[in-house]
Amino acid sequence: MRTTLTLALFSVACLAQTPTPPPTGTIRGLVLDAATGDPVPDADVSARAGGKSVDAATDAQGAYTLRDVPPGKVQMRAGLRANGSRGFGAFATKLVTLAAGQDVNGITFRVARHGEITGKVLDENKAPMTGITVFLVAPEYRRGVLRHAYASSATTNDRGEYRVQRVVPGRVYLLVAAQRRRALDAISDAPADPKLRKKVPAPTFYPNSPSMDGAMAITLRPGETREGMDIRMLRTPSLCVEATLDNGLGPAALRFEIEETEPHNGSSGDGGFYYVTPSGMAGPDGKIRICELHAGQYQLTASGPPATAEGTPFYGSTVVTIGKEDVRNLKVPGTAARPLTGEVVWDGTAPQKEYTEKLNVSLNAPKRSYRSFGGVSEARSARAAIPGAFSIPFVLMDEYEIDVTGLPQGLYVKDILYGTASVKNDVLHVGSASAGTGLKIVLGQDGGSVSAKVTDKDGNPVGDQNVLLMPQSAGSEAQFAAALIFGQTDQNGVYQTATVPPGKYLVLATSLTVDRTPETIRQLMGMRNRATEIDVAAGARVQITPIVTGAPQ
Repeated sequence: MRTTLTLALFSVACLAQTPTPPPTGTIRGLVLDAATGDPVPDADVSARAGGKSVDAATDAQGAYTLRDVPPGKVQMRAGLRANGSRGFGAFATKLVTLAAGQDVNGITFRVARHGEITGKVLDENKAPMTGITVFLVAPEYRRGVLRHAYASSATTNDRGEYRVQRVVPGRVYLLVAAQRRRALDAISDAPADPKLRKKVPAPTFYPNSPSMDGAMAITLRPGETREGMDIRMLRTPSLCVEATLDNGLGPAALRFEIEETEPHNGSSGDGGFYYVTPSGMAGPDGKIRICELHAGQYQLTASGPPATAEGTPFYGSTVVTIGKEDVRNLKVPGTAARPLTGEVVWDGTAPQKEYTEKLNVSLNAPKRSYRSFGGVSEARSARAAIPGAFSIPFVLMDEYEIDVTGLPQGLYVKDILYGTASVKNDVLHVGSASAGTGLKIVLGQDGGSVSAKVTDKDGNPVGDQNVLLMPQSAGSEAQFAAALIFGQTDQNGVYQTATVPPGKYLVLATSLTVDRTPETIRQLMGMRNRATEIDVAAGARVQITPIVTGAPQ
């Protein structure tokens, strides 16, 4: 009898410790073409909440049903198939708030199809140029810097024709034609006398500019094919760079790469684009001679695997400016990667509350993808307790953007320090501080939050509006872009921020697409006089019905 009672009590205790998960819900709706209003069949629709993802495809009428969706804030995405082009197709996102067991109907996506740009690349004699790469370039502010990243590309055929796909409508782009090689000899056989070398095609921005300053901004409508975008490339003198690669112990057989500093590989908007950088292998003497280069600014990189079983990979780069003459006697040091340590600390007195959550600290190299050196792969993230220490085993000597995610409500990143320098809204240059210096992530506890309810003139909730918290004090476009906070309203017209730093903000709502391109940032700065000023105090939750506005006149 005693044994039976013990088992019964144990079973009751286990049941008490395992709460029943709340009932899931269902979301239904349509996916429509933003330009025509026609239903889109075979679109992929996904909903993510509570660490779970639910997927479905639309039927012939563009309808979808997502079942067993966990309750809470649901991040939704509807994407079109790429139709044979590289990468992902066009997509749209939504935020839906789902109660336990709730059925939500009428969640309609309007997806703007990608556009295309077509044309020819010709030489100075109007002859077609074969094998030229035409890049779509996306200007965007990132961490206080205006960058120009590749977003898509195409290669000309034997008639000089190209077709660039995956052009996001409504976004401003530039277009550049350039000759690209993949494999480079360690020592070029180009003549020593520049007068004996063949001229090389210089990168040319549409319409016909040798520099980015003369490039024309291009914006497409949904599904538009922009034709006749011809580019005429001029040939310029072929120049060379002669250098020695060094691994810290002396000349070494390292891998080398060379590319223009701008535009460059990297991420922009909601994606990234990386092409194969021209590269080669130096011999044991570490000497390289790269020719068929035009005048301009380049980044020359040297890298290699660990020299010993206990060592770390070598990596180093230097900026090379080529004028009217060859560059000689250059030294490119490949420095051994080093561990990056850090700690999460409180700003001020530690709170009485203990936090069990862990932060994710990640590094993003804005101009390149992940590297692998034989069996050694690059690591760029770590988990950290609040407060607590963290470490990334080795980090290449490069520049990085730092992202901190997983913050509990009530906390925000007040600053990120590398030595005495703040890198919260800047890039981290590994090695720029003294040896042994780590990161210090400072968490603020004095923040507040903002809850916005967007309605139409009749008081009805309006979803899919972008609510903006704009800095009042930012003077430059770069500062404004770095400090801008924005998010999307759900089907109830509600947008709730995470914890934000205390201070004054200008708040408004808009149906305009919000990104960090110079044109959009300039437009948003011009809308500040229509916004409502709020003051977020420590621990406060500010509720506001923001003014809905469009583009400034």
